Amino acid sequence: MTNHTAAAHTGPGDDPVAARAFAAVEEFAQTFQGDIPFGTAGEVLARVEKAHALIDTLT
Repeated sequence: MTNHTAAAHTGPGDDPVAARAFAAVEEFAQTFQGDIPFGTAGEVLARVEKAHALIDTLT
């Protein structure tokens, strides 16, 4: 699986709202570390689609 972690120089800065969002993104990304258990690909895809939709609302 590809590792899409941010570069060391990126981050939320001093904005507390951005810090919470950044932490949530890191936690979400960590749930995809390792192998996807057999039979859960559909659920994983649904979670990624939901995350993309939320990101679209932010942008």
